[in-house]
Amino acid sequence: MRLLSFRLTLLVAALAAAVACHADRQGTDQKPEADAAIALPSEAGGPSPVDAATSADAEMVDDADTGRDAQAAADAAAATDAGMTAQCSPNTRESQSCGRNGRGTETRTCIGGVWSPWSSCSDGDTCVDGAQESVACGANDRGTSTRRCVAGAWTAFEACVDSDECSDDAKETSTCGLNGRGVTERSCTNGIWPPWSTCEDDDVCQDGQAGESRACGKKGVQTRQCVLGEWSEFGPCSTGPGPCVDGVGGLKPCLPG
Repeated sequence: MRLLSFRLTLLVAALAAAVACHADRQGTDQKPEADAAIALPSEAGGPSPVDAATSADAEMVDDADTGRDAQAAADAAAATDAGMTAQCSPNTRESQSCGRNGRGTETRTCIGGVWSPWSSCSDGDTCVDGAQESVACGANDRGTSTRRCVAGAWTAFEACVDSDECSDDAKETSTCGLNGRGVTERSCTNGIWPPWSTCEDDDVCQDGQAGESRACGKKGVQTRQCVLGEWSEFGPCSTGPGPCVDGVGGLKPCLPG
C-alpha cells in the first residue's frame, strides 16, 4: 500500500508538470519574443520544454500501468481473503472427514491454482452411533421391539416386549367331557384368554366303563355297557349258582320266588 501511495504521488506531480508545460507553450505562441528566450537553454544543451513534456507524458503512462497492477493485486488479495479463491499447488489433493460419525472421507484437488469443490462423501455408516429405533410388535401391536446403532450399523431388532398372550377377538375351542366329545370355547379379550366356557357334552357315561348290573329272576343278573357315552339296554337275565343274597356283589335286592 505504501508503494501504491508513492506512485500515485508521482503521477499527480507528473500531471501538474504536464499542465504547466502546456500553458507555457500557449504563452509562447502569443509572444514570439519569448520563444528565443525559451530556446536558449536548448542551444546551451539543456532540455527543451517539448522534451520535458514528452518525458512527463511517458512517466504518467508508467504510473498508470503501475496503478492498474497494484489494483489487480489488491483485488486478488481481497478475493482470497473473502474465500473466493484459494492458493494451492497444481495437482495437490487434500481430504477431510465427513459422514454421520465422521468416519467418511471427501477430497478435493488443486486445478490451475484453485481448489475444486469437495467430492461427495464416501461413508459406509448408515446410522448415528448410539441412536435407537423402536417398532410396534406383538399380537395386538401393543408391544415394543428396539434396535440400536453400533459402529454406524443397525443391530437386529430385539425380542418383542409384550404382555399380550393372544390377538383380540381370537377364538379357541377345545374338547371336553367324559369321552372328549364335548366342546368348550373362549374368546381373547384385551390380549388375555378368559377361562373356558362350560363344557357342552351329551355323554352320560365313559366308554368302556364296567357295566351296570341288576338282579333278575331268583338268582339271575342283568348287565349293560356304556357305548358312545350312553348306556345300552340291559342284557338277558343270567342265572348264577347258589342262592340269591340281597346286596351281595353290589346287585339289587333279590326278586321274590
